[in-house]
Amino acid sequence: MHPRQFIALTALGLALTAAASIAPGLHRASLLGPTVASAQTSSENAALGEPAPPLTSVTWLSGNAARAYEPGTVYVLDFWATWCVPCIASMPHLQQLQQKHADDNVEFIGLAVFPRPGTTPVLDFVHNPARYSGGRVQEVTWTVGEDRGRVTERAYMTSQGLGGIPMVMIIDREGLLAWIGHPNAMDEPLAQIVSGEFDTRAYAAVHRLTTELRAQARSNDWAGAVQTIDAMIDADPNQVDVYGSVRYTLTRDQLGDAEGAAAYGQMLLTDLAKDRATPLRELAWAIVNPDAQLARKSRDVELAERAGERAVELTERKSGMALGVLARVRAWQGNYAEAVELSEEALEITTDPRERPMIQAGLAEYRAKLGE
Repeated sequence: MHPRQFIALTALGLALTAAASIAPGLHRASLLGPTVASAQTSSENAALGEPAPPLTSVTWLSGNAARAYEPGTVYVLDFWATWCVPCIASMPHLQQLQQKHADDNVEFIGLAVFPRPGTTPVLDFVHNPARYSGGRVQEVTWTVGEDRGRVTERAYMTSQGLGGIPMVMIIDREGLLAWIGHPNAMDEPLAQIVSGEFDTRAYAAVHRLTTELRAQARSNDWAGAVQTIDAMIDADPNQVDVYGSVRYTLTRDQLGDAEGAAAYGQMLLTDLAKDRATPLRELAWAIVNPDAQLARKSRDVELAERAGERAVELTERKSGMALGVLARVRAWQGNYAEAVELSEEALEITTDPRERPMIQAGLAEYRAKLGE
């Protein structure tokens, strides 16, 4: 299997959408003495799409103790530690989001987990963040709690197979665990959760299916993987952007079903992705990618042409990558003159440093074919 498809298959659901909200009004965290929550702990473990277990084993160090999730409030849980440099580096971004959503009834909570002996005490950081953050954080403006007995760590992190921080989890207004991911990836999901546009249950379903998909990829269960991708797209049609071309490629290459692949490609073109440029561009590229180990007869260039032209149409010729892919289609058709024109047009509008080298390499190849 080509590395590009393998990477797409094993991509984690953490790259999906997320959302978050903050406390009503930009509240200044009061540096209270430690407030110890009830000793009663919940036996529940956190799971996407399910009610989030209460924070019953937390020592609250600043802000508003959040022993229970209030209906109608969004909670952003930032799992961090004083020894975690990336955690501290992400704090200014969290503060920016806190300010942005100050009137949206969102509560930001920092939960200190994974303690290490000999590191800065959490309360010291709360009292003097500028000193311990290298000047990145001048004031702790969010609620901060410290896990006691590693109960919260087990309920939210290790129970879900998570061991890395920083990690953000967002609880929606119904008290459901809606999103999990890196703080820097939560802007759009947070906005969607705040506005009510985020589908928590669909996201949870896709996340569970992604876990299945990763296991199927590891065991080379490609037939199962195809079925799982279909279920993912059915649960969330946006997943066609990521997995539509992967499903096509698996059917063609791993299952050896050329007719089935062609039928699915037509379905992408006429139904599932007919108005979506990204999956159509990726479908065309899956067919004409010169690095794919495919014979010419195994490449459905006619389908690639239709998908590539539609992607260019949908992007109104403003996507350098779409133009570059269509240039490669023209090259497979032997039309190197148009491939050159399309590549030159793509380079005029492409600023992404990741795209330019591929387009430039193609342009040099097409010019060589023309004897230029």
